[in-house]
Amino acid sequence: INQLVHNARTDMEIQDSNVLSTRNRSQDPKTLESLCQLYSLLIKPVEIYLPKDPKERITIIPEGSLFLIPFAVLYDEKQFLIEKHTLL
Repeated sequence: INQLVHNARTDMEIQDSNVLSTRNRSQDPKTLESLCQLYSLLIKPVEIYLPKDPKERITIIPEGSLFLIPFAVLYDEKQFLIEKHTLL
């Protein structure tokens, strides 16, 4: 997971806590691949438990290197997590 987090942040040009151009880079195929892999590892196993109503909130409490994951832009090969759910 640490390497995937690093790859996703590097692909999105995120350094430390500064986002340089996340919106544009999140469409890049290499970036989407990293975001899909993270989605598969972190969200897919619990996806059936997530609310169907996009207005219902999902609270994410990360630990360790998970603090560095841009959860809002994790990608399921169709759409970003933030497009399907309200995240806290």
